[in-house]
Amino acid sequence: MPKLLTDILPGVDYTASQPLEGIAIDSVCTDSRRVTAGSLFVCIEGTVADGHAFIATTAAQGAVAIVANRARQATLPQQALPIVWVDDTRKAVGDLAAAFYEHPSRSLTMIGLTGTNGKTTTSFILEAIIREAGSVPGVIGTINYRYGGQEFPAHFTTPEPLELQCLLREMADHGVTHVIMEVSSHALSMHRIRGISFDSVLFTNLTRDHLDFHVDMETYYQAKKLLFSKYLRSNGNGVILVDDDNSTSHPRKSFQRTFESRPRQQSSEEQRSESAKGIGLNAAWNNETETAWGRRLYHEINILGLGHHLLTCGIETDSDITARDCSFSVQKTNAIIMAMGQPLALCSNLVGAFNLKNILGAIGVAIGLGLEPALIARALATPLYVPGRLEAITIVGNQPHPAVFVDYAHTPDALHNVLVTLRQLQPAKLIVVFGCGGDRDPGKRQMMGDIAGRLADTIIITADNSRSESTEAIVAQIEQGVLASGKPMINRLDRSPAGYAIICSRSEAIALAVALAQKSDIVLISGKGHETYQISATGKIFFDDRQEAAKCLSHWSKQGKELERET
Repeated sequence: MPKLLTDILPGVDYTASQPLEGIAIDSVCTDSRRVTAGSLFVCIEGTVADGHAFIATTAAQGAVAIVANRARQATLPQQALPIVWVDDTRKAVGDLAAAFYEHPSRSLTMIGLTGTNGKTTTSFILEAIIREAGSVPGVIGTINYRYGGQEFPAHFTTPEPLELQCLLREMADHGVTHVIMEVSSHALSMHRIRGISFDSVLFTNLTRDHLDFHVDMETYYQAKKLLFSKYLRSNGNGVILVDDDNSTSHPRKSFQRTFESRPRQQSSEEQRSESAKGIGLNAAWNNETETAWGRRLYHEINILGLGHHLLTCGIETDSDITARDCSFSVQKTNAIIMAMGQPLALCSNLVGAFNLKNILGAIGVAIGLGLEPALIARALATPLYVPGRLEAITIVGNQPHPAVFVDYAHTPDALHNVLVTLRQLQPAKLIVVFGCGGDRDPGKRQMMGDIAGRLADTIIITADNSRSESTEAIVAQIEQGVLASGKPMINRLDRSPAGYAIICSRSEAIALAVALAQKSDIVLISGKGHETYQISATGKIFFDDRQEAAKCLSHWSKQGKELERET
């Protein structure tokens, strides 16, 4: 439905090249190829193209007005079309999109999830809880966008503003009551969620990732913090995971001592330097980094005095939401959850301590929204399937076979957590297949190699979306970390219980991992999870770790016998 340009500009700080009264807008576009008659074209300066270069083109296609950066006012040629000058078109398009779609988030209960790891699993948990409460959830996240039985491919974890506001409008119009949104640090830095106020937000953790974009951990943290400081409404609920393996004191009491005494955060250059020397990521420092960010966030948001209601979560900590008497197996997790002092018995098919943290965070959000603990417990008792998140691969038949899992872990902390979880299940041998993505933070590669070398018995280094980089160069960097852990290289045909191999073909790497396993072993295929593609310098092809693993596991089972381990 057309809108008057002047009706969608309130809230935007602008000047105009000519009067704007009476200009009707049929659509708002940032892609010049989508401009049609009646469009408002917003010029975005991207890494590949600059929208300001397409003003004349969009005018010829029927655009009725242009939004441009004020800093370009002196350099752009004069136009017959009205130009709306703003300081930052990325900020402006968020406000314009929200107004054009009539602020759909205002009629929805908005839940925002941020953090390096755990957002996707937590979104599935919350979706089950909200559905159990009789409400209608919609989800915007890494795997897909979904509501009302419909699923749409996710181009970004958090969509660009125009797609996001259009999606929220569709959800609101189709009876969705609660929207669970994964909010990425990229989205926060690039103002994609402008025009939205959240009723509840969750911080899961902060560990090394995206440093190719954010440069350092401090910048990464400041981006995540925006969800609490800028986008949580004044009386909204904030939930923060604050687990601390070294202390059981409450963050309200222990933050100052613990955070100020933690090691200085290294710059990305220092981390790369240490990595080049073969120094791997120290597990204790990794855990301390994660816990310190959560406590720091609690402290900084609390002292801002914005009227937020803050809840803390953690395993075996003096938090508002805690877990006690925890036990883990390859099939389930059991624990007693203390939610605001009220006990809640948990039996979940989600495996491992890191998934228990995700459950605690979801419980915190649900409690903050006023849902009853008994209702939450019923939802958590229902089996949950989260694609590519420690997903067990099953095959037809009862033939005993190794346990094979596919997981999305592609950061040092995530790989550490999933390997620790699987190690706690006491397999005879733990085998891991993983690689690292190209054109992304190279500093984490040796760290992940070191982690795999210390926590797994057999490591097979392989390709993982190498993009424009050489797969051989990436795996060589990972290998340096594995070597630092003391693992030797093994022959592919060797049945040695400890060592590593390099196989650049991911399908061959998965096949070898399964072939090396015996029925009492666990195989982890890590890094890609739900993804169904492989990207290399030659392009994008279909590839699904789950399909490859199932095929190899079926072949293993048909052999009808275990492979003997050489001694």
